[in-house]
Amino acid sequence: MQKRTVGRKPVLLALAIAGLLFVLLCGAVPAGASNASSRNAESANVSIGDFFFSQTVITVAVGTTVQWSNIGSFSHTATSLDALWDSGPLGLNDSFTHTMTVPGSFGYICSIHPSMQGTVIVTGTYPNSLYLPTLGRE
Repeated sequence: MQKRTVGRKPVLLALAIAGLLFVLLCGAVPAGASNASSRNAESANVSIGDFFFSQTVITVAVGTTVQWSNIGSFSHTATSLDALWDSGPLGLNDSFTHTMTVPGSFGYICSIHPSMQGTVIVTGTYPNSLYLPTLGRE
């Protein structure tokens, strides 16, 4: 029977993967990293009327919470074209919120009435620094 030994590289790789999973699952950030979403308590509002969004383009900072409120008599949705959010059907006086955590330009529609279109432009940088352990080469 041969005895198998485990080298240092597979062990280091396993530790790095475990650390990455911990960071991703726990939302941990390294000391000194900031969480912009907890600092940035901004909000923006978009009214949904019958067959229109009150603002077809809004510009917000990373960490801003956008609220869509249906003021129309028909059901409508606020559905991201990138599958980042979907309000589901909103009836009269229903609202939906989504916090913008990634910079970029994001189109959205009413999935019930696809001619209703809007865009959220998110400015700034990512709110959290992702800490990835570095493996050294020997």
